[in-house]
Amino acid sequence: MRFYTELPKKYASEEWNLSPLIDGNPSKRITNALENTLYLYSSLAKKQAKVTDNNSRNFRIKNVFLVGSGAKENRKDSDIDFLLIAQKLDEASSNNLKLSLSYVLFCDRPKREAVDVFIRSKDFYPSRPKFDLTEYFPDLLKKYNNKLIK
Repeated sequence: MRFYTELPKKYASEEWNLSPLIDGNPSKRITNALENTLYLYSSLAKKQAKVTDNNSRNFRIKNVFLVGSGAKENRKDSDIDFLLIAQKLDEASSNNLKLSLSYVLFCDRPKREAVDVFIRSKDFYPSRPKFDLTEYFPDLLKKYNNKLIK
């Protein structure tokens, strides 16, 4: 099952053929996927905070990582896996948000178009390969974190 929603970034067909990283920097495929992810996350997190009577500041994303085969092997024929670190986020909210994001960004999508998002309060697997995207997208993180508190 897949849900559709209007996302801020549209993909051109050539972006699906890009590797996640080009010359050690995030490609446009990663940039667009991350913006769509953060857009959707901030909207859903704000609603989740209200429903659970939680402080929406607890949902703020501190770090973003590219994980999985994109970080390990830089494979262009794979899905994109993001790890979002929200240090004050409870596990139940994390699981609910991951499920909701999956219905829009991952389920029933071709492999190259799929975005799988893991949301944690900390990195449970620090020894696994990952690429820190945080330093590349401070403005994007600020933009969508600010939407949580407005």
